[in-house]
Amino acid sequence: MVAVAGIGLSPLARTFLIAHVGMAVIMVGTGYVYPILLGNMKERGAGRIPLTRVAKTIARGFTMPFLVIQPLTGLGLILTTHNLWNPFHATNRWLFAAIVLFVAIFLLDTFLSAPLIRRMAALAESGSFDDPEFDKHLTKLSKFGPLIGLLFIAIVVLMVWKPGSGVVHF
Repeated sequence: MVAVAGIGLSPLARTFLIAHVGMAVIMVGTGYVYPILLGNMKERGAGRIPLTRVAKTIARGFTMPFLVIQPLTGLGLILTTHNLWNPFHATNRWLFAAIVLFVAIFLLDTFLSAPLIRRMAALAESGSFDDPEFDKHLTKLSKFGPLIGLLFIAIVVLMVWKPGSGVVHF
């Protein structure tokens, strides 16, 4: 059985769905930028300054709002779809797994990635862009960045495929 997203949903639930999916699409795009930035930051020199500015802008302008909007719109969907997407229902274990993965992303980004980006930006802006401390932060970020990306891809797969639900929502 295939259900088309939005059909049979209240206008409020459709609004939550559009916001939820729209923000996820935006984050997929910005997710492709970070590896490019990190790769270019490996080159020493003043070129690191604008790269850290871009990374900091993405973190502040996209990532942080995403970490707030996604759980709120997701909660809105759960509450307005009359048990269709209840994460504690047996057929919605995929949603429970996605929520757990999102919490992991939230924690990694909030307590690891974002602070490292802020420290790197501060170092670059102060002229310490070739400082060993900058390289140490870049190395840490390069290790955790791909993990966050993989977790995000896993969530997208779970949200589209919905394994075990018996229903695919497009």
